[in-house]
Amino acid sequence: MNFTEKNGKLIISREGRIDLSNAADTEKEMLGAVSAHECMPVVFDAAKLDYISKRGTQGAA
Repeated sequence: MNFTEKNGKLIISREGRIDLSNAADTEKEMLGAVSAHECMPVVFDAAKLDYISKRGTQGAA
């Protein structure tokens, strides 16, 4: 996962897949980055994702 700042926004980008095997880790990484940049708008760039499962969009439970 990549985190960059551009034009006052936090850009989060990811390649590959988000599925049951990595959804919880992905969520933890994203929440950590958002917390560290709490005053910035966030953009999630999914252009290079090959697949995202329903579980990948729900977050860890």
